[in-house]
Amino acid sequence: AIYYSSGVCGVDGEDGHVHNTALTHRHDDVPEHDQHATEVQHTTQQALLHLLLFVPLVYLTALVITALFGMPALIRVVAERDYPQLERKNGGSFVGSVWSAVVAVVLFIALWLVTLPLWLIGAGVIVPFVAAAYLNQRLFRYDAIAEHASAEEMATLFKQERGGWWGLGLLTGLVQFVPLLNLVGPVFAALAFIHYGLARLEQRRRQGSV
Repeated sequence: AIYYSSGVCGVDGEDGHVHNTALTHRHDDVPEHDQHATEVQHTTQQALLHLLLFVPLVYLTALVITALFGMPALIRVVAERDYPQLERKNGGSFVGSVWSAVVAVVLFIALWLVTLPLWLIGAGVIVPFVAAAYLNQRLFRYDAIAEHASAEEMATLFKQERGGWWGLGLLTGLVQFVPLLNLVGPVFAALAFIHYGLARLEQRRRQGSV
């Protein structure tokens, strides 16, 4: 006969004596499905962290490099081909370009970090588009017209064409979310702002409104 009491199993042996055998339970073994769920959760967290922090920083670096070092060559090509008669008034400077880039980067990072909690309530999906629009228009508008516009013309165009700068920033920002196209996103954004800025400057000079 078998007897059980308080975790001890008693077996009535052939010799008439009761042999007690302690029952042991292994609590250290985690079920396989729980381990799999933990691994999936860990992988998801890493992917989300990569998406929210690493990818934006990589693209941000590419944009800044393009704005500071690629814009002069791109402006030269565009201006000589499409705006050869546009007078250069050199209202901007390299220091101004660097300062504009610093402000754009700092505010972009601040905006991104402050709005991270919005991802918890599902509203975070709009953050990348708003942040990209701000970054692009702030980063490229200065360099786009710095060589051709005077300081006064630059201030006027930044103020009166604010909607156009933001719209173009949003449009070029969307490119970074399209696979393959995002590889040329920084150059595309630079060219778009150069064409927009020089076209608006030329138009206003013809109208005599700047």
